[in-house]
Amino acid sequence: MKPNLKEKLNYKLEQFLSKGPSSLFLSLALTFIIVYVLLVALRVLLIYLFPSLSNPETLTNTYDNLWVPWLQMTDPGNMNVDTRTSRWLKITSIMAGLVGIVILSSFIAFMTTSINSVIYNIRQGKSKVLESGHTLILGWDEQVIEIIRELVIANESEKDECIVVLGDCPKEEMDNLINKRLVDKKTTRVITAPGNVANISDLKRVGVEEAKSIIVTSEYSTSASFKQKIKSDDKCIKALLAINSCLDKDKLTNIIVEGYTDIRLGLMKEIRPNILPVNTWEIMGKILLQSTLTSGLEIVIREMLSFDGSEVYYIQSDWEGDKFYDLKFHFMDGVILGIYNSSKVLLRPPKEYRLKEGDQLIILAQDDSTIKYIDSGFKSHDNIHISLPKKKSLTRNMNTLILGWHDIARSYIKEVKDYDENAKIDIVYKNLDHLNEIKILKNNTYDFVDIIESDPMNIDALSLLKPFSYDNIIILSQNILDNNIESVDSDTVIILLLLKSIEKGLGKSDTKVITQLLNSDNQDIIAQTNVDNFVVSNKLINMLLAQLSEDTEILYFFNELFSEEGSEIYVKPSEYYFTELPVKCTFLSLMTHVNKRNEICLGIRKGNYSDSLEHNFGVILNPRKDEDLEITKHDFIVVLSEDDT
Repeated sequence: MKPNLKEKLNYKLEQFLSKGPSSLFLSLALTFIIVYVLLVALRVLLIYLFPSLSNPETLTNTYDNLWVPWLQMTDPGNMNVDTRTSRWLKITSIMAGLVGIVILSSFIAFMTTSINSVIYNIRQGKSKVLESGHTLILGWDEQVIEIIRELVIANESEKDECIVVLGDCPKEEMDNLINKRLVDKKTTRVITAPGNVANISDLKRVGVEEAKSIIVTSEYSTSASFKQKIKSDDKCIKALLAINSCLDKDKLTNIIVEGYTDIRLGLMKEIRPNILPVNTWEIMGKILLQSTLTSGLEIVIREMLSFDGSEVYYIQSDWEGDKFYDLKFHFMDGVILGIYNSSKVLLRPPKEYRLKEGDQLIILAQDDSTIKYIDSGFKSHDNIHISLPKKKSLTRNMNTLILGWHDIARSYIKEVKDYDENAKIDIVYKNLDHLNEIKILKNNTYDFVDIIESDPMNIDALSLLKPFSYDNIIILSQNILDNNIESVDSDTVIILLLLKSIEKGLGKSDTKVITQLLNSDNQDIIAQTNVDNFVVSNKLINMLLAQLSEDTEILYFFNELFSEEGSEIYVKPSEYYFTELPVKCTFLSLMTHVNKRNEICLGIRKGNYSDSLEHNFGVILNPRKDEDLEITKHDFIVVLSEDDT
């Protein structure tokens, strides 16, 4: 059955109106104009045919007949203009008023709806982000706030910086959490937008083409399974492909992506030359391992990764042929750590090393603006006249008890054999049914790993483990299915208190206690338990991602620093360097004294502030060369060294 004319007209009208608000506005405007023209024509026709219908006192010419219908349609109150005219003109007035009421009401409703729609879209973050030179973060969870916090500190010296976050979360929810956790944004504006990180339209909406750097975060939580993490890596790859389609081939935007599996990380590198995949959990595992070797290391690393303290910079060298050792006397603010050249890092080069073409200095400084080369230099008025004690021969002990489980433990286990071939690791977990994935560790490759089913939060069960017979105790998540970081940290505090209670009955122990802390806001609570080290995993990871967004090549430095070969950072007792204590000296004198062992001094750790968050747990990195220091028997020297002796 063929549609009739009415059905065809209705269909055409529906199709026209479906095109959007502009079609509706056009329809209303056109209807108003048509009705206005018809009413004017009718009025003029009636007056022309029947002159006696008009009121000469009020309607004197044709222009009045154009004006009166307009007034009556836009404001029905003007119908009284025709009070003294004939009933036929009064009927046209009524028609004009009624039509005007209908159409103008529609206009008002349309404008109200349109304005509400605009406001809703703004609140939903659906409007286009008109920014350039901004940092774009793709992905959303609580860890993103730590990244933003570090970038805010990094941008403090800039006038107007912008961070844009695209995440699969309502804009209002993201804004509320950011405002709650990050009150002072200093000079940085933070813009959030909901959307799909792998959607090209959403990426263009947040200005991906104009971003100076892009951070792609992983979606998996601390409790995610291996399969879930593979899935997360796959989504990151989709996001990278979408980014690649939006950017010009010669666009050199820094793109940092958090990954998990080696195979997926390799695929990410193939998408675009300037993509930097980072296995953050592997790096955390290396930090955890080195923390078992030297107390206080995590505090040092955290300051080096934070923009709020002294961080690492690459400085272009103009001193080709100069001795590396002599250059330290030309920088009042900054400790020179090594050489960077074409992705290769040489830490703590030999004293006779001379700078070559293309060498950049690796320097620890408060800010790149404070790094100034002093031509005249300054001499070390070495006021340390104490000979160095003989090196102590130490045996590394890697007999470790791991209470709980986390991904960083996997990396720790992989690395530990490179440090101690006699290493022994016991993993304790309450419910082994949840540990199917880590049972594979107890095989021919990891035959030094044992898995014990026990409840570390039960003091009797914990005592039976004889925890202080181990060289190291590492406390990780007690429930890999728990997504609540506060709950995980609460369990950690309970275990620390139980261990402290057990230790009281045994006397002071040499066992190192290292704990994972997910929420950095809880670090002050943890410090009160006198723990040797705590690894704030989420915070350190996000600090690293923020650092890399500013300079991707910094990763080469940290990879070299955390490798089992070459130089590493150690926090050594002051008695390793002085036969008599206390000693008063300048930092430059201390550097010169430490260098006699071919080590580089980065700073000190004051023993009396080792549990004080306010004093950065006693760590002082990169003081001025002329700053006076007092070294006591309770203090430690932070050095870049080949070993911990």
